[in-house]
Amino acid sequence: MAEGEIAPISKFQKTLESMKMEPPKSPRRPKIHIAGRHFHLPATAWIRMLIGGLFVVGGLFGFLPILGFWMVPIGLVILSIDIAPIRRLRRRFSVWHGRRKRAAFARRQLF
Repeated sequence: MAEGEIAPISKFQKTLESMKMEPPKSPRRPKIHIAGRHFHLPATAWIRMLIGGLFVVGGLFGFLPILGFWMVPIGLVILSIDIAPIRRLRRRFSVWHGRRKRAAFARRQLF
């Protein structure tokens, strides 16, 4: 081999490189952001869906003193983590709200 030439990698070195293992990544717990604060949710999907469903059902009884209609949107946000159709609606609303907010800001800058 001439000077400056790189030696070919042997099969043994290739297998050693492919066997290098990364440390297991800890599962990221989902969280929701409401009013500038973030709240961690359980890592398992069935518990999140149970909590979200209870919020929605509790919100339907919003006329009662402790429960309120405020629980319905929070329950839907929690459910949107695991249920794709609700996630699409939430994302669509988020995009619509962002565009509306940006347009209102632009109108305010003109005057």
